Amino acid sequence: MKKALVIRALMMAVTLRQPPPGLTHHSARGSQYASHAYQKLLQIAVGFLADLIVLNRNPLEDIAVFERYRSEMPIVMKDGKFLRQQLR
Repeated sequence: MKKALVIRALMMAVTLRQPPPGLTHHSARGSQYASHAYQKLLQIAVGFLADLIVLNRNPLEDIAVFERYRSEMPIVMKDGKFLRQQLR
């Protein structure tokens, strides 16, 4: 898959869906998602808020970790406030 395709898909999704602030972006492991052009679209800039998610497993080894968020995400922080804090 070409990086231009995933860039166009992301831009189309944002334009058509107009997601609210706080949207979580998740992608597969393909090299097109790691490209400079794609990462630049997702960069943190002035006015953007960075959030924190702590995982029990490495998503590079097991991408389905995000589907099992109740057991695999003990800490979720949004806008500086804990939304989930369940350390084992």
